[in-house]
Amino acid sequence: MKFADHEKTAKEYKIGGKGFWTPEPGENKLRVLSGYEAYGNHWVVADNRSYVCLGKDNGCVYCENEKDKDCKTSRRSVKFLMWVLDRADGEVKIAQVGYSIIKQLGTLATSEDWAFDDIPPYDVVIKKTGEKLKTEYNVTPTKAEKPLTADEQKVVDEEITDLSEVIEKMKTKVANPDETPF
Repeated sequence: MKFADHEKTAKEYKIGGKGFWTPEPGENKLRVLSGYEAYGNHWVVADNRSYVCLGKDNGCVYCENEKDKDCKTSRRSVKFLMWVLDRADGEVKIAQVGYSIIKQLGTLATSEDWAFDDIPPYDVVIKKTGEKLKTEYNVTPTKAEKPLTADEQKVVDEEITDLSEVIEKMKTKVANPDETPF
C-alpha cells in the first residue's frame, strides 16, 4: 500500500479519528440518527484531555481528585453521545455534545412547527461560533422534512450500535489503561 493512500485505508478500516463528529467553526449540516446517551466526564488540565467518569461509587480516581484543591482535574460534567450523519462527507459518526445542543434539539422536539417524537425527520444546522470557553452553538432546523435515501439508511443500519455499549467501552478503557487490544 502506498502512503498516499492513507485516507482510503483509514476510511476502509474506520480508523484515524474518523467515526466521531467534531463541529467546525461556522455552519455544520447533519442529520440526527438516534436519541442521546448521557455520561459523566472529567477534563484533566495536565493531560489536556478528558476522561470518562466511572462514578464516585465505582472508584473514579478523577472524582477522588476533585477533593484536592491543588489538583488540575475539573469537576465532573455531563456529555452526551448521539449518532449523526455528517452531510459534509456523508459519513455516519458519533457526536459528543454538551447540554446546549441537547436543549436546543429538545426545544425543537416540543415546538409547534418542528415537533418530533424520537429523532428529527429533517436535517439540522449546528452553527459554532467562538473558541474554547467562549464557544457557542446554535441549532437550526432545515426547511424540508426529507427521509434518508436508501443508501443512507443502509449505512445507518450497518453502522449504528447501542450508545450505552460505546460508553461502557470508554469506561473500560479508563478503568484499565494498561490493557491494549493487541
